[in-house]
Amino acid sequence: MMTTLHRLVRATVTVSTSPAEVRRANLTAVTRALATAGIRYLRIPSPRALHTSVAVLDSDRDRVTDVLLRSPTLEGAYLRRWNGGGQAQLRNELLREGLRTAEVIEVFRPVTDPTGRIVLGTSCRCNIEFWTVEDDMLVAPRANPITQVVPRKAELVRVN
Repeated sequence: MMTTLHRLVRATVTVSTSPAEVRRANLTAVTRALATAGIRYLRIPSPRALHTSVAVLDSDRDRVTDVLLRSPTLEGAYLRRWNGGGQAQLRNELLREGLRTAEVIEVFRPVTDPTGRIVLGTSCRCNIEFWTVEDDMLVAPRANPITQVVPRKAELVRVN
């Protein structure tokens, strides 16, 4: 456990990493957990360079919440409501109700150097956005660099 900004943070200690590696690891953990649970997601541009974002259907909210709280892939992850602010917390069942009403959930696993002076955490997070369906369009809960609306029945393209 490391202390950062006057609070304790449970972080993985590593000798060598980078913000890009931590960012990718958080995205991979989230998308792997969603895919394992059979929850469809769409990788979307994030408003910030170090953040990643995925869109899920608002109708999958309860399933996503269960995955966030129970998936072994997300062991040690911190969760925070984007529209509610506040401190990020290690995942636990007490977060369930707050997560069910969030427009966006921030997910990250902090990583630090052996001295605990550098902590890569929330700045490298993966955001899960709950998109709503209006007519035949998917609508984002907030602005992003490309679009806030996409067709619901667009051609599926798989990117590795």
